[in-house]
Amino acid sequence: MNPSPQTSLQVLDTLDMFAKHLNRIDIPAALGLLDREASFIGPGEGDFLRDADAIKGYLERNIGCCRGLGFLDLEVGAVGTVAWVNGHFTVRTDPSKRRCRGRVSAVLKGTGHAWVIAHLHLSLPRGSP
Repeated sequence: MNPSPQTSLQVLDTLDMFAKHLNRIDIPAALGLLDREASFIGPGEGDFLRDADAIKGYLERNIGCCRGLGFLDLEVGAVGTVAWVNGHFTVRTDPSKRRCRGRVSAVLKGTGHAWVIAHLHLSLPRGSP
């Protein structure tokens, strides 16, 4: 369903702020944009996390992998207080600043005053670093 322009902007801003916080290595600020029971599926084998505490540990161990994170070509849908997003992301994969492009999908929940990320899934093409 097509969300209102205001909803689309708010949802996209939440994801943009999440990426900005990770790029600045501000894990507490990034976690502030997650629902307490958020889930995360990352690009690595076994990267399936079921709550904010597990996601915090993952980010602390893998923050270097999040450098240069950005979202592209995002499409937003929403009904009521639930929004979903799909598109692409890019991330730097090594110090040479080589960028890798993957797919992203997310589910966000409206809290009445903000949108929080309830689920985030990042996947890389087979054979990516």
